[in-house]
Amino acid sequence: MVTLKGNSFASRVGASIYLSLELGEIIATTDKQYENIAVELANDKLKLKKIKEQMKKGVMNSILFKSKEFTKELEKVYLEIFNENI
Repeated sequence: MVTLKGNSFASRVGASIYLSLELGEIIATTDKQYENIAVELANDKLKLKKIKEQMKKGVMNSILFKSKEFTKELEKVYLEIFNENI
């Protein structure tokens, strides 16, 4: 899926997730760029396949998609911040 980075929360989150998966090439910043990326991927099945594979690998390896690990790391950060402010 191509995403259009904008001012809405959803568009910023989508772009952020793609960047964390190193998929910046499918983040558009204009309507025209969005259309161009979509058309390019529709016409280049090999490139689309590579992006899908990269996305699958990224999801499997990213802490963002490992809820327990992510929560533990986030809790560590909160505790560090709390302890620094005591």
